[in-house]
Amino acid sequence: MKPPKKPVATEKINKSAFVRSLPSSMSAGDVVKAAKAKGIKLSDKFVHTIRYNAKKSAEKKNAKRALGGGEIPVPLAKRGPGRPRKASASAADVGGLVGIIEAMATEMVNAALNEKLSKLFG
Repeated sequence: MKPPKKPVATEKINKSAFVRSLPSSMSAGDVVKAAKAKGIKLSDKFVHTIRYNAKKSAEKKNAKRALGGGEIPVPLAKRGPGRPRKASASAADVGGLVGIIEAMATEMVNAALNEKLSKLFG
């Protein structure tokens, strides 16, 4: 004999959508009470998290619109402890430390040669 089937929930409640549907001026405690009246379990912290995420999402959308629909610049990834910093673009353009040393050595050699040539011919 088969076990009886569980009753199917008629509608799955999306907690985030419920919180976003309420005005942001409503306190988190009032949101929790309203959710409890509808049979939804929420905490104050979860309400604050949902509102924070909605705010950040809106900021990203506004930034994208301000850029004319282009890609949003991705911030540098967070580094863990002990990870070295990425090389800056300016150091890479010059050739890094080796390029700087080569430039200094070339300048010093040219100065020494100019001094000797001016003594010989000058």
